[in-house]
Amino acid sequence: MKRTIKYLLVSAFLFAAACNEDKGNYDYTPVNAIAIGGIDDVYNVKSLDVLTISPVLDFSAGEAEEDCTYEWIRMRGTAQELVSTERDLELEITGLFAHPGDYSMRYRVKNETSGVVYTHKFTIRTTTLFTQGFLLLCQRGDDAALDMLALPADGGEQLFRDVHLLPGDGERLDLSNRKAVDIMAYRDAFSPSLTYSGKAGANYAIWILTDKNCDRVNSSDFSWKPEYNISNMVSRESKLSGNIVPTRMDAAGATTPNARLTLFMIDGNWYSYSNDSWGTWLINMHHNQMSAWDAMSEWDGELLGTFPVSPYFAARHDRGVFFFDESAHKIVIKPTSIIWNYGMGDMATSMYCINIPYIINWEWGMTDYDYEFDNPAHDLVYMSNCYAAADNPNPYSANANLMWAVVRDNDRGIYRLLDFQIVSPLGDAEKFGVTDFAFDEIGRARFFGRMDFGYLYYVTPDHRVKSVSTTSPNAMPQDISEGIVPAGHEVVVFKKFRDLKQFSDQSVVDPVNMRDMIYVVTRDPSLPDDRCCTLALYYCPANTLDGKLQIATYKYTEKDAGGRNVASTKEMRFSGLGNVVAVTPKEM
Repeated sequence: MKRTIKYLLVSAFLFAAACNEDKGNYDYTPVNAIAIGGIDDVYNVKSLDVLTISPVLDFSAGEAEEDCTYEWIRMRGTAQELVSTERDLELEITGLFAHPGDYSMRYRVKNETSGVVYTHKFTIRTTTLFTQGFLLLCQRGDDAALDMLALPADGGEQLFRDVHLLPGDGERLDLSNRKAVDIMAYRDAFSPSLTYSGKAGANYAIWILTDKNCDRVNSSDFSWKPEYNISNMVSRESKLSGNIVPTRMDAAGATTPNARLTLFMIDGNWYSYSNDSWGTWLINMHHNQMSAWDAMSEWDGELLGTFPVSPYFAARHDRGVFFFDESAHKIVIKPTSIIWNYGMGDMATSMYCINIPYIINWEWGMTDYDYEFDNPAHDLVYMSNCYAAADNPNPYSANANLMWAVVRDNDRGIYRLLDFQIVSPLGDAEKFGVTDFAFDEIGRARFFGRMDFGYLYYVTPDHRVKSVSTTSPNAMPQDISEGIVPAGHEVVVFKKFRDLKQFSDQSVVDPVNMRDMIYVVTRDPSLPDDRCCTLALYYCPANTLDGKLQIATYKYTEKDAGGRNVASTKEMRFSGLGNVVAVTPKEM
C-alpha cells in the first residue's frame, strides 16, 4: 500500500511540473463552419418539371467553396441514392422522381480541409400530370404511338405525345412498325405498378394491343419490361406458346375502369385474365395470375371441344360470361368456375359453357318475353353490357346488371334487341325485354353504344350518329349527328365507358348520368395526322324525349388575379389530337 501511494505522489509531481513548463505556444486554426440556406422545406413539382435549387452557403471564416465537395442524396428508408455532385441542383422530374409521392432529400457539403460535413434536409413532393386524363393510342405512319391528354385539377388540359418514350425506371415499349389496335386502363391487383404501392398508379394497369404484340406498361411513367408482355404472363400449363398476339381484347364488356375480368381473343377463341384479388373465385379457376389459357368458348372439354365464337361478349365477373356460338346460332353462358350450391354449403364447378338455364322470377313479376336464347334463326350483330352496378341491391331495377344483344331474326327478316340478366353463379338468366326494329340500317352499324333502357345509339357506315327508342313499338331511328360529327369528319371511336369516379365526383351538368358516357372521336381527313382528331364526351340527359346526347362538362379550380381559387367549368371536347385509333380514360 505504501509503495502504491509513493508511485501516485511521484506521478502527480511530474504532471504538475509538466503543466508548469507549458507556455501555451500552440497554433490554433479555427473551423470554417458552413451554414446552409436558400433551400425550402418542401418543393412541389410535377412530372417533367425541371427543379433548380441554388443553396446559399455562409462561411464563418470567409468564403472557401473551392475547398468543398457537394452531394444531393435521395433517401429510401435507410438506403441512400446519389442524385448529383454539383453545388447547385438541376433535376428533371423523371425516372426516380416521376412517381407521385414525397421524396426525402439531403444536401451535404463537406469541407475537405477540416473533414466536417454539413447537412440540410428537405422534401421533393411530386405530383404527376399523368394521373388523370385520357390515353390515346394513335397511328403515326408506320408506327403506333401512345399519347396522353392530361386533365390536371387546375384545368388547362395538356397533350403529351409519345409518353411511351418518356424516361423512366424500366425499358421503353417499342411501338415502331406496328399497327395500333386497342388500349385499356383499369384497376388491376397484379399491375406492373405494384412496386410503387401507396403511390398513385399502384394497382392500375394499362394494356396496349398492336398487330405484333400485347403488353402492359407502368401507369405512373409508362415504363415497360419484357415480363409485361402477355406472352410471358401465361401459366406453364398453357396450351398456347410463342408470341401471343390477340386480335381483340375487352374488359367485362369494356363498360367500367373497375373491371375484374379481361378477355383476349386469340386464334378465334376468348381467353381470360383475372385482375383483382377475387381471382381465385373467377372463371377458369384463376390463381392470382393468368389462367391456364384453356379456351373459354368450349363445350364439355374433350368431348365436344370448342365452338366458333363471335367477337363480342357480355359479362358479370362474379357470375359468368355470355358468348354467341356462331355454329349453333345461340347465346350460351360460361358460369363462374367455383360456386356454392344453394343451401348445400359444398363446392360445385362448371368449367365449360352451357345452354342458358332460363328462369322466370315470378316474385318480381317478370314475363316470358318473345325470344329464345337458342334460336337457330338468329345471327349476332353485337353484344355488350349496359350496366354492371354491383352496389345495386335490386338486380331488376334501373341501373341493374343489364346485358343486351342485337340479333338478326332471319325468319322474320327483322332485327331484335334482346335484354337479359344473369341472376346466379349457376348461370341462370332472366329475360328483361325485347325490342323489334323494322329497318335494316342497324345491321350495318359500325359502332354501338347504350347507357340506359331508353335509347340505343349506333353509327352508320356514312358516319352518322343515330338514336332509336327501345321502349316505343315500331320506333324509327333519329339522326342526332348535329353537334357531334362536324362536317367532313369521320367517326373513328364510339364507345361507352362507365363509372368515371374522378370526373363524376366533381360538379358536372348531370352528376347521375355523368357516370355513363359515350366517347366519340372524329377525324378530319383533310388535316395532318398530328392534329386531325377531336375527342368529345357525351351523356344522355334524364327524361330526354328524343335521345339526343349532350356534351359533358367538368369542373376545375383556377386562380383569379388576386390569387383566390375560383371554380370554373369546361366542356369535355378536345381537338388537335393525333390520328387516334383507340381511347381509354386514365384515373390513377
